[in-house]
Amino acid sequence: MKKALAAVLGAGILMTAGPGSAATPLERRVATLQKQVTTLQKQVKTLQKQSKDNEEVGLSSLGLAICLTAVTGDSFQGTWSAVNQVAGRSVFPAAAVTLNDRGICNALRVPRQSTTAPTIAPFSALLALLGPAALLESMVAAP
Repeated sequence: MKKALAAVLGAGILMTAGPGSAATPLERRVATLQKQVTTLQKQVKTLQKQSKDNEEVGLSSLGLAICLTAVTGDSFQGTWSAVNQVAGRSVFPAAAVTLNDRGICNALRVPRQSTTAPTIAPFSALLALLGPAALLESMVAAP
């Protein structure tokens, strides 16, 4: 009788414990959540890189816009000065005002013009920054 009781209790314990490799519902849920966390961590890393890239593009665009505005102002000033010289009188405001680009054009290696007759050089330098290679790279990188 003791042997039979021991056999029944042993079978009962084995039935409630289940196979040794089977995970409990909690363990399966934790494993699923761990996979989700790993996936989300990869997504966050990708989004952080994209955000940094977008910030760099935005700041670069702002720098180009500031320099372009300053160079355009220089061209207007030079044109007005040349027209005044040819006319022999002040057709346009005589006082030249240099726009402050905060050193951005210098950092971009774009020459600023004085009040002499304007040239295309500063505009060419700006366009060179956006040359075909840079333009193609930005189009390929765009999602």
